Amino acid sequence: MTATLIDDITGTGSDKNREAKGQGLANVVTGFFGGMAGCAKIGQSMVNMKSGGRTRLSTFVSGIFLLFLIIVLGDVVKQIPMGALVGVMIMVCISTFEWGSLKSLTRVLLSDVLVMIVTVVTVVATDNLSIGVLLSIFHTPMCGTNPQFMP
Repeated sequence: MTATLIDDITGTGSDKNREAKGQGLANVVTGFFGGMAGCAKIGQSMVNMKSGGRTRLSTFVSGIFLLFLIIVLGDVVKQIPMGALVGVMIMVCISTFEWGSLKSLTRVLLSDVLVMIVTVVTVVATDNLSIGVLLSIFHTPMCGTNPQFMP
């Protein structure tokens, strides 16, 4: 999804399968270090784009900076109140939201949009991301958009 959004904004193309494989590999490796699996950082990518970053170097530098924050300045970062971090994240969400991305929903299969809606509504209703993801996975075979999950 991140690659699709960035491709739409920049008018370029990328290999979405390569992105998915890289993210999957990173999630597997992260488990060996006691980390938590994650997804591509749409917000960070948008901040990079709006700051003028257009190459892999911008992604690399932001990753190194985050690593520096965690490893070197971890004790300092722990002292930041959670409310301040939430406020920053809300402002990042507001400032980086790309309204043009809503137009891309017309080019996406209706079943895929329904899966996204089911996931978001379930997560908001239950306060549990895993339930939202599980429900969306079980919803996918009914939509017929993902043959590898078909019984």
